[in-house]
Amino acid sequence: MNSPTRVATALMILAATSFATASAQTTIYQTDFESTADPSGTNFTLGNLNGKGSWVVEAGGTANVANSPLTAPSGSNYVAMGSNTAISRNITNASTRVLMRGYYYGAGSTELQVPDAGTPMAAVLGFRTLSASTFTVAAYDGVAGDYVEATGTPAFSNTQWHKIVISLNYTTKRYDVSVNNQPLLQNVNFRNNTINQLSGFQSYSETSSNIDRIGFFASNGDFDGDGISDDDEMRMPGADPLDPALPGFLLGDLDGNRSITPVDAQTAFMCWLQNNCTVQQIAAGDVAPDNGDNCIGAGDGDGVITPADAQRILNMFLMIEASCI
Repeated sequence: MNSPTRVATALMILAATSFATASAQTTIYQTDFESTADPSGTNFTLGNLNGKGSWVVEAGGTANVANSPLTAPSGSNYVAMGSNTAISRNITNASTRVLMRGYYYGAGSTELQVPDAGTPMAAVLGFRTLSASTFTVAAYDGVAGDYVEATGTPAFSNTQWHKIVISLNYTTKRYDVSVNNQPLLQNVNFRNNTINQLSGFQSYSETSSNIDRIGFFASNGDFDGDGISDDDEMRMPGADPLDPALPGFLLGDLDGNRSITPVDAQTAFMCWLQNNCTVQQIAAGDVAPDNGDNCIGAGDGDGVITPADAQRILNMFLMIEASCI
């Protein structure tokens, strides 16, 4: 039985069945829907997507390979989906760790659909409308039995492409989500915790939307080989576990040496004292709690560095406090 991954205006779902084996560091499947030299090995002609490269457009929907009026995030082509359209593709791999990347251009739904319990699904994303021009990304948590959203409900424009990366762990049955290299959701429970491997992808659109650069990558824990684990990069602002040029930054690491030391605490205090903290320093060092939580997370700060931030960075070095994102 196929277990899809569904993404789009309404939903995006990654799923699987069967038994898992050891991970490999490899590309499972990748496509830019290009007419020539597509990474999938298929040359996608313009027009109806159905039947091209093993993609299926479900009955009643419309999905076309197009090269206008939008500018694709890579190459020339992308897939334009009509309203109430679902597309899918079987993608089978038994790795225990899988990274998924896709680009999305569209709006959201007023109400997100609850996934069909009869179809095994792992990661389910929903795009919920916030306003006429913005939407937010929500992830379905199988334990909570509902969609969860990132703190602060980040808004995304519906007039540009957005990169979505999902890290799936078929051992812990959890997944992380980032959008535009920004950590959004962590440790979301699979929709169905009996799923052991990737077996397919599905994108459903309630309103017209567009997708491109769909890719699935088996990982041994550090896919891009930059020395920073996929898990850490999924939690670091500015990072992409698929791109060694985007390692992000480490919370508390103001001097950029990939470790937290008393020097970082001193740097935080001095830049507060001199009122010359850089944007990068604030991003890494603004960790003073704003919610009473003992955990240090990317959303804890208030946009400035204070002596409380310096003290907390020192506590991180002393291991009195820990990062929990």
